[in-house]
Amino acid sequence: MRHVAVILIWVVLVGGMTLFVRERASARGPVADLRRAPAAGLFSVDITTTFDIEPDPFAVRTDDAPPAALVLRFAQRDLLRVTDRLSAGQAVRVDEVPGVTVGPNEFFLEATPPLSAGGSAHAVRVRVLRDGVVVDERTFWSEPGLSIASGFVLDVPEAGRVHRDEDDDHDH
Repeated sequence: MRHVAVILIWVVLVGGMTLFVRERASARGPVADLRRAPAAGLFSVDITTTFDIEPDPFAVRTDDAPPAALVLRFAQRDLLRVTDRLSAGQAVRVDEVPGVTVGPNEFFLEATPPLSAGGSAHAVRVRVLRDGVVVDERTFWSEPGLSIASGFVLDVPEAGRVHRDEDDDHDH
């Protein structure tokens, strides 16, 4: 009699679980398409530093590429990789950013100050332009003695829609 009770309990538990999983799978509906539409326009990026940049002599090298002084990444690839020394205030521009889509787009910026400027805080200004018009502008600051390494998100609205920040609603 015990064997029959154990078999009956297992059938009820496994059958109930199978029925529950099938009901949940059918109630979920079709899978949403997560691909985003390409953004209209030509995107470019301007980068200006308040300090001279130079490659980090102590950087860990994982490949044959020389260490970089300034790196801008987007969509898992380097848009800009500067391996030479650049002077403060000298703007660097990426003329075309491929693959920008409607919605959030994440960039990563890394800039290395010279070792001789270790006691000062530094800043990097990044401007993102769409068809020559600034759509986002940010300034990144470092602590004294540290390089700047930061990510930022550019939220691109659909064509014809204007993106407004919540802070734009007050009078100045």
